[in-house]
Amino acid sequence: MRVPLISGIAADNQAEFRTSLPINLEIVPTDNRIAKAQFRAPSGARTVATGTGPDRGATEWGGKLYRVMGTQLVRIDPDHRVTALGEVGGTGPVTFDQGFDRLALRSGDKLFYLTATGLVQVTDPDLGPVLDMLWIDGYYMTTDGTSIVVTELSDPMKVEPLKYGSAEEDPDMVTGLIKFRNEAYALGRYTIQVLANVGKSGFPFATQKGASIPVGCVGPHAKCLFADTFAFVGSARNEGLGVYLAGQGSATRISSRLIDDELAAVADPTCIHLENRTWRGERRLLVHLPGKTLVFLANATKALEEPVWYIAQSGRGQPYRVRNAVMAYGKTYVGDTQSAAVGVIDDNIDTHFGEPAEFRFDAGPIYNEGRGGILQEVELIGLPGRAPLGAETSLFLSMTRDGQTFSIERPCSMGRIGDRGAAMKWRPRVRFEQWVGLRFRGIGPVMPGIAALEVQAEPLSR
Repeated sequence: MRVPLISGIAADNQAEFRTSLPINLEIVPTDNRIAKAQFRAPSGARTVATGTGPDRGATEWGGKLYRVMGTQLVRIDPDHRVTALGEVGGTGPVTFDQGFDRLALRSGDKLFYLTATGLVQVTDPDLGPVLDMLWIDGYYMTTDGTSIVVTELSDPMKVEPLKYGSAEEDPDMVTGLIKFRNEAYALGRYTIQVLANVGKSGFPFATQKGASIPVGCVGPHAKCLFADTFAFVGSARNEGLGVYLAGQGSATRISSRLIDDELAAVADPTCIHLENRTWRGERRLLVHLPGKTLVFLANATKALEEPVWYIAQSGRGQPYRVRNAVMAYGKTYVGDTQSAAVGVIDDNIDTHFGEPAEFRFDAGPIYNEGRGGILQEVELIGLPGRAPLGAETSLFLSMTRDGQTFSIERPCSMGRIGDRGAAMKWRPRVRFEQWVGLRFRGIGPVMPGIAALEVQAEPLSR
């Protein structure tokens, strides 16, 4: 019997069967003549430098890589030398954007510029606190949650209070700003308004009637450019949170019920942070939550014609540490939220800055029309024997008859290096009365590649 792997089934206290997402296993659609897709470990992060603190954001500008680490803006050169450029203070994620002659940075509620002469802070009192920031048409646009502020074209250090704007179609607060196709989008909590530069005196931008989106965004970091549009986490008024892709005057929900439940469990939704990573033929949307990261695979979703998500975590059930990926010097650089490490994405490892990450997936249920059976044999079909030299990792199988409680785990070797004919096979020989679900778990530098699950079950008669 062939058992599907893409998403397993679990249960909860509300007597509901629920989809169970794989953890640290990316779904790769490929017609390998065994199955239409396989599990693969997401690429790991290899440490190449040490910065000045935990990573808070990054960008590439003028051919150089810049990151905010701790409270310092740093430059990372091609030889991985780290140079501190100045203090920016603040906590949490930062925002970068680029103008013609300067790099703009929002940290905390302050605005900074990096120019050829160094790092400076915009201290004009009319600027006010900076919740979010972008550059458009020569203006640096910011918001304090109520007003939309632009700097002077002739002097980006100055703000004219008579040129304040606002989002006026709905009284909800402005939670962030994003630029798409040379238009500024003012993200409200329950609506999104489109602002175009019309060159008028005073505030130079005007709302585009009919282009507003009747769904809003929860916070300044809960959005990013993604898949030829932009993605965001939010809701319409009196609706639960979801993950959306923006359209022309509309928004398409891409989150499932399970994803929406994860969002609803976040105590402070303003801390949700979205990130876009695209390479090796896949567009990934990372939804960073306080305890885990939900990853949406756009190309896999299109190929398999069903929403494809997985959970990214570090260590054993810890928050995902690998953040703020930026292409520079021909590599993809990332930072660590738990240390001062700077790393590069490496497809040959699945560790996070040297730490192994646990992977897990559920399969089943195995059901014999209510008549039960004896589970004789379980075998995973894939690519064993990819462990590093001297390492060996076990894969553990446990079983459940109620979707919540699991049996004692049974180990099976995934093979040493070169042991590519190893069989990932168990013979549990256990009886089930109605149905049985399977859970597979492993941890270590193993690079799992799993294409199919085959089981042999002897039916029982009643």
